[in-house]
Amino acid sequence: MDLLSVLLFFAITYGLGLLATAMLCEKKWSFEFHAMAVGIGIGTFVTLGVILNAVGIPLYWGIFLIISLADPLY
Repeated sequence: MDLLSVLLFFAITYGLGLLATAMLCEKKWSFEFHAMAVGIGIGTFVTLGVILNAVGIPLYWGIFLIISLADPLY
């Protein structure tokens, strides 16, 4: 169960990082790009949580997962 939580965290942060950098830079698919996507995804995760809380949307993990998978599934 702990491993599933860690995998979910990295999936959400990586997806949010890809979503945040979609129009900023060209995707080079190197290790540095993936590490940068996870780092930017952590910041985006916090910012998105504050915005969703201010709007009144409940902070469930499924909502974050759906938003983070928008760009990779597209």
